[in-house]
Amino acid sequence: MDKIFNVENAAAITGCGAVEAETISKTRASSKSHTSRRNFIDKVKMNSNALLIIGLSFLIVSCSPQLAIVKPVAKKNDITITSDLKQFSKVNKNPSVVLRVPYVTTSVSEAEQKKLSKYNDVYNQIEKNLLKSGFKVRDRGLLNNILSTGQSNYAEIGKKIETDVIIEILNIDFDIDNFIHKATLKKSNKEIEVVGNKLNPKIAKIECKLTIVDKGLTGGLLTLYYTACTDGCEFLFKWDFQEVTFVGRSVFYPSINWAPDFNQTSFEYVISYFSNIIADVLRGNTGMIGCRWEIDVIKNLPKITEIVKDMPAEKAGLLVGDYIMSINGNSTFGKTMEEINGMFWGEAGTSFEITINRNNVDIKKSIVKTNRY
Repeated sequence: MDKIFNVENAAAITGCGAVEAETISKTRASSKSHTSRRNFIDKVKMNSNALLIIGLSFLIVSCSPQLAIVKPVAKKNDITITSDLKQFSKVNKNPSVVLRVPYVTTSVSEAEQKKLSKYNDVYNQIEKNLLKSGFKVRDRGLLNNILSTGQSNYAEIGKKIETDVIIEILNIDFDIDNFIHKATLKKSNKEIEVVGNKLNPKIAKIECKLTIVDKGLTGGLLTLYYTACTDGCEFLFKWDFQEVTFVGRSVFYPSINWAPDFNQTSFEYVISYFSNIIADVLRGNTGMIGCRWEIDVIKNLPKITEIVKDMPAEKAGLLVGDYIMSINGNSTFGKTMEEINGMFWGEAGTSFEITINRNNVDIKKSIVKTNRY
């Protein structure tokens, strides 16, 4: 049982006289006061240590790299196609083509020659992709030699090199700045401000002109863009954004300065993207339905594997797992991917009547292509 510590209690407890008891009382009171002070100091130390730990933890978290996502908006392509090219495309699905590129002469400076020569890889890659797409690609060096003689009659040029369309490369730029000042923290999904110009997923651009050779008419003008990271790129950053890097990199870079020629794989992908658009324009295949399919090797039919949101395929009611049985009355059984893609060729506004099979039931659907680019 707790008791108030006083002289009388001390005397009663110890059996000593009042004087001795008072001495004991003072000693114990002093001891208690010392203990209280020590406890107070210990509490202060504990609180200080706790605050220090919290502060250090905050500092460590703040200074540690954090994971975020940047997702820039894609820059839109500018494509103009004439009625002459549209008509030409209907009857020439795989025309003969030739690239016309800036001609490097000895009259330009060495720096300018270097700048122009470095694009040879771009030209070679475009030609390679067009060949893969089924086009007949003529020698661009031969074209340049003919043009250097002053020949300007396109019909005559076409006969000499047996080509239908000249693809003239007007401009190439793989170094267009695209500074991003907002990102999203992956863990909390919180939007953050990005200090300075540390995030720069650059834009690549190619401009070209399509000329129908036998008529000497411009069939199309294309300004095509490729914007990096439109599907989202993860990156690490420190709180002051003095150090920023893509995930997967072993070192920190002063900025994310992504460009298509950052590595060979990226370079080839972007050139393939540009080449595919040029090929689609030449074939009049600038529309899309918004689904992917693959050949089911057992049934030997195309099977839908992906539906793109808000695209014609979704609006028409197509579902993943549907089999495409026919397109405009033409069976797809035994067809290759290339043949099926050809059955769907068409610009925006082209309509198709297709039959799908879902759970062993044939269903007819109407679908209208929307603009791909």
